[in-house]
Amino acid sequence: MKICVFAYNFPHFKTQQGLVNLSFNFQKPDLIIAQNYKDLKIKNSKVKVTPKYSYLMHPIFLARKLKIDYIVEDHNNCVSILSKENFDIGIILGARILSKKIIDTFKIGIVNLHPGIIPFNRGLDNIKWAIKDNLPQCVTSHFIDERIDLGHIIKHEIINVDQNDTLVDIFVNVQSVEQRLLIESLESLKRNHKTWVPTSKGKYNKCMVKDEEESMLECFSNYKKNYNKIVEDFLTSI
Repeated sequence: MKICVFAYNFPHFKTQQGLVNLSFNFQKPDLIIAQNYKDLKIKNSKVKVTPKYSYLMHPIFLARKLKIDYIVEDHNNCVSILSKENFDIGIILGARILSKKIIDTFKIGIVNLHPGIIPFNRGLDNIKWAIKDNLPQCVTSHFIDERIDLGHIIKHEIINVDQNDTLVDIFVNVQSVEQRLLIESLESLKRNHKTWVPTSKGKYNKCMVKDEEESMLECFSNYKKNYNKIVEDFLTSI
């Protein structure tokens, strides 16, 4: 398959890990389209989920090492580039919302790894909302469409949660599963694996505000204690 990656043009863990993961699993991209930083005016969360990364390589240097073509362009301004190349698959390793005209340039589609169970946990702050809403921690691989965090589902994988896990532990576990699920999803697509479309739009979440975060933290201990039952009840209900 001919692959194009959407990435950020600055050091970013998912971009870095994904490029290495794809290349060493014989799915090396043909092109990276890297977008410069955009300030979306999203308020910084008061409750920390993401770890601090002490060393990240700029993706342009990684692309040179891996011998992958690299261009810097706004992701929604590259229709002419994509149309000429006839890519089979796009992969999001760092991107904002992509327009339908970009999506339609790919023969098969654009794959995203979402850190929540679609369609029940869409949008932002997915780990926190899963805790507050008593949902499993999950990674969903799916083809994007013009709607946010919907489209054809390729795979779901529910994440294990232990009673001594911190929010950061869960986040790191989610990141690890995303990378494995990416490769598994590409292999499934090569075997003409059938996707499915959710019948519900589920719930779209915005960033948690302070009061919601405080409520989530109050639930966290019981959430971990009852996690297996939460997963069981959820799977029974769908």
